[in-house]
Amino acid sequence: MREISYEQFFATLSGNKRLEILRYLKENGAKNVSEIAESTKQEQSAVSHSLNKLLNCQCVHVEVRGKNRIYSLNSETIVPLLKLADWHIKSFCKDQCQHCVGVQT
Repeated sequence: MREISYEQFFATLSGNKRLEILRYLKENGAKNVSEIAESTKQEQSAVSHSLNKLLNCQCVHVEVRGKNRIYSLNSETIVPLLKLADWHIKSFCKDQCQHCVGVQT
């Protein structure tokens, strides 16, 4: 089994495009690539590439419905992680962290 480091895990979650996809799925539930691309104003190929990376790390799950592949967040690990990040930002970053200023949860 290949060992994954914290760096690799958080690198998979990072990047504006992937974070935007995660945020969108968190707020809107399961969606297909076209819906995600349209709502996040990203190219469909870029969304597919980002979803592949997230899928490889099992941050998202995919369900095939006919011709559509429907993506959703991993509710066991990623949803609680995002909730914890939201709580951390609201509790600790609002006044102290310059990088967190303006982050919307």
